Amino acid sequence: MSDGALEVHVLRSEAAIREQHDAWRALAVREGNPFLTPEWLEACTVHLGVRPFVVVVRSADEVCGVVPLVVRSRGPLSTIGFPGDRLGDGFRPLARPPLDPETIGHCAGRAIARSRERIGEVELFNSDASKPWPQRLADGLGSRWTILARADDIEDPVIEVAGRTWDEYLAESVSRRTRKETRRRLRRLEEVGESHYARATAETAGKDTDTLLRLHDLRWDELGGSDFFDPSDRATIRYFNEVAAAR
Repeated sequence: MSDGALEVHVLRSEAAIREQHDAWRALAVREGNPFLTPEWLEACTVHLGVRPFVVVVRSADEVCGVVPLVVRSRGPLSTIGFPGDRLGDGFRPLARPPLDPETIGHCAGRAIARSRERIGEVELFNSDASKPWPQRLADGLGSRWTILARADDIEDPVIEVAGRTWDEYLAESVSRRTRKETRRRLRRLEEVGESHYARATAETAGKDTDTLLRLHDLRWDELGGSDFFDPSDRATIRYFNEVAAAR
């Protein structure tokens, strides 16, 4: 499919998707969002029972935009949305300047509208519905589609630490109360006994993820338990962390 000077392709097979991994990943890294990477989509297709629907936009034979989507089968009609949208946030079209997310979103809408999939709804969960691109995606879809959008009124939980020490981060980026409480807890940790910090590696990422989820469960057991992570969610996060650590 073409959209003016742009070529729009929908990738469904694992082989076709893998051919675009490098160019796609470069766009995701530029955005700084792991939930838009090919590795995240792979983890979701393996463990969440969804089918890939990756919209790739090319100009002059170069990838200039990607919208990683998945199809979920629900009765006679399917839904389409971002992969693992209940587990991640900041979902949006990836665009390489001078193109913008609005243009790539419009291309994705047209690609969905022309698909042979029996899609009843487009879900844009944990995306910023206040941005212009969802409307442009809707314009590409046409009037017969239903778009469900939900954006929690919170900022993306991203901590900028590049070029700063731990003490500089505490001094510059958190409130006085948080800084005091963090240091108090660190002192308590030191009182318990010897401790150290280590970065997860390809060999330890799976085990480290299990430890993180176990600590999550212990924390919420005191408050009646947590049902946020079901077994497939946990498997998805573990798989992604292992693949990401290997890179």
